[in-house]
Amino acid sequence: MPAPLAYFLTWSTYGSRLHGDDLGSVSRTQNHRGEPFLEPDLQRVDRESSTMSYEPILLTPPMRAVVSKAVEDHAMFRKLRLFAINPRSTHVHVVVGCGDEAPPRPEKVLQEFKSWATRRLRDAGLVRREGPVWSHHGSTRWVNDEEGLYEARNYVLNMQ
Repeated sequence: MPAPLAYFLTWSTYGSRLHGDDLGSVSRTQNHRGEPFLEPDLQRVDRESSTMSYEPILLTPPMRAVVSKAVEDHAMFRKLRLFAINPRSTHVHVVVGCGDEAPPRPEKVLQEFKSWATRRLRDAGLVRREGPVWSHHGSTRWVNDEEGLYEARNYVLNMQ
């Protein structure tokens, strides 16, 4: 299988999307493309919220600027082409090119973006020093052609 043209990566802030909320979510076992989201379940939301060790994180405009810069800097460091980035209050979308060489796995790129953003947010004093900033993992989609790249970029830049 040929290398993808790009990755469309999305990850959420800690506690902003709980399983069972009205926005829909996926679980570790029900997460394949095309599968339906988990059904809304207020009891599950309450259970998950009661087990959280920290308050949920919502990204403010200054925090979003720090996240954008961290992702831009890491893409430059890795020599990856950044097609689009859009940090929102509860999640971050990135479309990043994979380059001509064998690309790193999308999970690795996503984790590195999250790590760089966390470090920069902490260094700026914008998030707590301990505890998670992001939810576990995120969404990693392959973009295999120019049409898919256009659609992913358009979604990230214009549909939020």
